[in-house]
Amino acid sequence: MLFYSIGLGIPFVISVVLMEKLKNIFNFIKKNYGIIKKISGLILIIMGIYVMF
Repeated sequence: MLFYSIGLGIPFVISVVLMEKLKNIFNFIKKNYGIIKKISGLILIIMGIYVMF
């Protein structure tokens, strides 16, 4: 149980330590949300076509 808790908590500790970088990444995502959304949709369509064949 101890190792499970440590493994579950590590991503949270890392995100707190790297919060400034994460803020920059979130700002980038906010600015480019429309483009990211279109590219993600295109990737989903391509993967769906790929799975069909």
